[in-house]
Amino acid sequence: MKIKLVFVCLFFLIIACGNDKKETETPTETSETVQVTTKVESSKPKTVDEHIAEIKENFAKIESQQASYTLKSDKEDIGGGVLELQGYFNGNTPVKIVKGAFGEHGSVKTTYYFNENTLFFVFQEKFSEATMRGPFTKKENRFYIADGKLIRVLEKEQTITSGDFKMDNAQNIDVTEAWKNETYVVANFTKLGREVSSLLLEKSIGLDNGRWISTEDSNTGVEIKDGKFIMFYQSETISSNDVYDYKLTEHEGVEYLTLIDETGDKLEYSILEYTDEIFVISYLARGNRLTYEKEK
Repeated sequence: MKIKLVFVCLFFLIIACGNDKKETETPTETSETVQVTTKVESSKPKTVDEHIAEIKENFAKIESQQASYTLKSDKEDIGGGVLELQGYFNGNTPVKIVKGAFGEHGSVKTTYYFNENTLFFVFQEKFSEATMRGPFTKKENRFYIADGKLIRVLEKEQTITSGDFKMDNAQNIDVTEAWKNETYVVANFTKLGREVSSLLLEKSIGLDNGRWISTEDSNTGVEIKDGKFIMFYQSETISSNDVYDYKLTEHEGVEYLTLIDETGDKLEYSILEYTDEIFVISYLARGNRLTYEKEK
């Protein structure tokens, strides 16, 4: 009787072990299947809509962080019009480049957006007038670029006889097919954006972040911080900061510093000396010389 009982116990034990083995193997097989499926899905190329969503995300990121980039600009008169250039840089890498050509009867403004030094979006605005009294026409084009190719082009246009343009009310028309055969477009946009970028970098003097203290009054100084020029005064009882945007230019071998406050008013200086140790400027309106030494 005892022998039969031992035999029965061994029989059920063997069956239980077999079931445990099967239950252990099943998740392993399922896991491998999931891994293979995931690998296949991740290798699928992005759809146009997925590319567009990524472009919009990068665009929004640049716009929201624009104040953190270094701004370089230039302006010059050209045959009856004005050429305005602006560049937002992360170090020396372009992030947003703006080129505007403004004439008597029309203008073209093109903005180039770069992500990791690669062009991904271009926004172009064109304005024209039939006569000085109108009608007036404004046209906008949005060029979406992925892997070096145009994937979508949207266009909207509005003509008015008076008043202001209301482009939000104009219909966006998909004109991608009309542009796809223009194989040079992306290369040309990239070239133009880089040309403006290089021009701005060449013309800019470049001021590093840092603080300088006046040699005449140790409570007074200037600070360069993330594209802003700050004039400060700090004593035991008084503290003040005047914050400016600034523009650096060169003309006939003389380097100039223009400070621009929030109302658009400007202060003009010439840069007499700028090193790691000393910063000397001259206020053009009065001709007085201001000397600062790098804060230790």
